[in-house]
Amino acid sequence: MESVAEEKKRGRDECDTPRRMKKKQKKRVEQGKGAPQDYYDVYGSDAKADIELRHNGEPLRVLDLQGLLLWVLGDGMSPKWVFVRNKPLVRRVVLIMASGLDMGLVEKKKNLLEKTRKVLGKPLPFASVASTASTTATIGSLLSVQRKRKQKEQLAKINRDARPPLPPKHYIMSPAELKDNNYPIPVLMDDQTLACPEGYVATQPAGKLAPGSPGSPLHEMLSVDCEMCYTKNGLELTRVTVLDVNHKEVYDQFVQPEDPILDYNTKYSGITAEILKGVTKTLKEVQLEFLRMVAMETILVGHSLENDLCQLKVIHPNVIDTSLLYPHPKGPPFKPGLRFLTEKFLGRKIQEETHCSAQDANAAMELALLKLQNGPTFGEIKQEGEPLLDLLARLGHASSLVDRRHVLHKFASGSANAIVCGSDEDVVAKLKQEASNGNAAFIWGHLNELSEFYNQRVKERQFVAHHGISLLEHCTTPENLLKRSEEDGRTVDSILETIDRRIAEIYDHVEPNTLVIVTSGHGNTAAVKKMMEERHKRKQGVFDLPSWSDWCEDLLTRTVNEAKRGLCFVSMKQ
Repeated sequence: MESVAEEKKRGRDECDTPRRMKKKQKKRVEQGKGAPQDYYDVYGSDAKADIELRHNGEPLRVLDLQGLLLWVLGDGMSPKWVFVRNKPLVRRVVLIMASGLDMGLVEKKKNLLEKTRKVLGKPLPFASVASTASTTATIGSLLSVQRKRKQKEQLAKINRDARPPLPPKHYIMSPAELKDNNYPIPVLMDDQTLACPEGYVATQPAGKLAPGSPGSPLHEMLSVDCEMCYTKNGLELTRVTVLDVNHKEVYDQFVQPEDPILDYNTKYSGITAEILKGVTKTLKEVQLEFLRMVAMETILVGHSLENDLCQLKVIHPNVIDTSLLYPHPKGPPFKPGLRFLTEKFLGRKIQEETHCSAQDANAAMELALLKLQNGPTFGEIKQEGEPLLDLLARLGHASSLVDRRHVLHKFASGSANAIVCGSDEDVVAKLKQEASNGNAAFIWGHLNELSEFYNQRVKERQFVAHHGISLLEHCTTPENLLKRSEEDGRTVDSILETIDRRIAEIYDHVEPNTLVIVTSGHGNTAAVKKMMEERHKRKQGVFDLPSWSDWCEDLLTRTVNEAKRGLCFVSMKQ
């Protein structure tokens, strides 16, 4: 029979059990090791996650944002620049890249981002990867984390294992890449139909090839190279060479420009007056013969082939560009030269005294076939990073990427949910849905309208050879690139207002306890790239342009500095 003393002790133990549990819960919460329910039990049902910025004014870097993300969703180290309160209550992280924004622009136009400032607070300075970094390169840096030594060794072993080669279509440029690299593309007409620019023709499906083709019925791959001379209109076509995958000549034709030749450009074209003597073939005739030979399905191979297709005035969708297959060590927008690649990977020298389209087309085809044989990573700079999505998957977190198809094709890995979008408006609609109803712990979204606007503005002001006008003559200050677009009437102000509305709209739809990060990644890198091209042209004496002056260099320096000054917003949705 239980004694009175034992009965009292048992009663005390039963009363103490809830108190002990509460005490243990509180201790776990204080140590940051509690489960979400522990926080609700200790602080009540309205417990919330929050952040406290402890930023010292230095620009944040990619590693800082990744460190915060991994601290919240994984087992990383607590960042020094921000304190996360009640971390286990954080439901998910939404990372939005609004490419093109820079701190200088936002400081000048504070009133145009009022909604964003209201919900996300004050912008923090962010150091861009590089002043010339492409949007794709910046996305890659954000979605790739440094590997540990053991992981690098395991990856090296995997890369040594034999893998079946990928088909040629894997290496075809996306529509966005064609546009970004200035390939000729159809234009959108007022009636919303697509048409070729004046003087241009487009390749047709194989079933529509005109009879009388000088080549075989259908080639899977052909390499193309052209030579050009100068007329009053600038560079014009004087030779086109086409080879097949066996390096056999399919087509080789000299062309007589419509206007008199002012400079045969012999050093870079191999063309002389004697060679073109008696040549009567015109560009229009070459275009017709080209269309009989090249179907829409044919993959055209070339080095910086946009130059050749622009001179041919041919629009073609399936292109493998060896200047992109083998990245430059400095990264975009730099591209390796064909001469350099040929010597490095093919072991021979070309273009020593002059250029030859047959020789260059042959080298481009060899480089493409070498890539096909050895796989996508052959000839590339070693990638030390691990896909962020793979790392999160190992930690048990699902991810969703809301972006353009070419971005998803490059960065969506493993079990990540890839949500294809065609515009910023589409991104907002699908990101809102994913952020409010999806199961992903990490959601990526990309607003690209401002960056696309900058690219368009630069194209409208790029070098116009037949007028002898340069980019800098259109751009006395970097701000001049921000004026109204001649193509669609947009302005930077109108785009900033749209970005402001879209960010606030996304924020309104995310659930409470969601960490929201908005970063620009980089500023106006399009202007920097074009100015660097301009500097190269002036120093090379192209078209007898004025020399590159101290004023020009100062303008470039200021534009570079602005492009480097990215920004980011960090906030916890309450």
